[in-house]
Amino acid sequence: MSSNEESEDDPFVLLKKFLAASGTLDESDATIYALGLKKGTITSSDAAEATGLRQTTSGGRLKRLASKGFFEVTPHVGETPASGRGYPRKYRVVHPRIVLKDLFDMFETLLPKMDIIDQHLEVQAESTSEEGNLWLLRPQRVALRRGSVMLRGAERSIKIYGHDCTWCNGKNIMNALKDAAAKGILVQVLATNPDKKVTKVLMSIKAELYVLDFPGIPFCLVDDSILIMPRKEGTLQTQYSLIFTNDKYMVEHFGKLYVKLLSCSKPWEG
Repeated sequence: MSSNEESEDDPFVLLKKFLAASGTLDESDATIYALGLKKGTITSSDAAEATGLRQTTSGGRLKRLASKGFFEVTPHVGETPASGRGYPRKYRVVHPRIVLKDLFDMFETLLPKMDIIDQHLEVQAESTSEEGNLWLLRPQRVALRRGSVMLRGAERSIKIYGHDCTWCNGKNIMNALKDAAAKGILVQVLATNPDKKVTKVLMSIKAELYVLDFPGIPFCLVDDSILIMPRKEGTLQTQYSLIFTNDKYMVEHFGKLYVKLLSCSKPWEG
């Protein structure tokens, strides 16, 4: 099963994503461990097939995973009388409740404390002035979550200018736009070539959608006080990072630009 076909409800997929997202394992090692959980015992050729890596590379990864306790391994040739020659080393998976016990315990301890951290950061944000700075945030999964938090903080308006506006199609961003529209907050989008999927959702939440012919830098204004600029990155696959600021001069400049762009646009009639 390819990564695009993996079920979000599959516990092996969920564990693999948890290990990769938490930084416990990289994506390839997490894939190998998930394969081990499914099959019980694997070899370097199994790992190579699952990851697309060379067998020697996969063998090295398996050896490293075994050294971290994720797999039990048959001894190397000569390590025991029964190790034999001409047979691939076998790796038998170790139960996640054993090898990941410390991680799970730490997570359970930390989770109830997150409210305290939330309160601390809220107070810190109110008492610390960082006006005038530009901030860059990546990778995409973190950047778009942060962006959605800023959108959820809107009290009056969310104004977006872009091309296909696919950066809005992420689950976190689109849910924030839906919630804002449901609260009666103005959600207004100007696009040069709006993506069909994005426009369908935007129209369903009754956002104001306009089209225009002006290829510029995409940006978003939250309450005319915060400027967010999505930035495309990546060579093999498009990834978004976010640049944001509350600098008064920049926000005012982009606010005036937005007014001009709106005056040159027309309502979407797709």
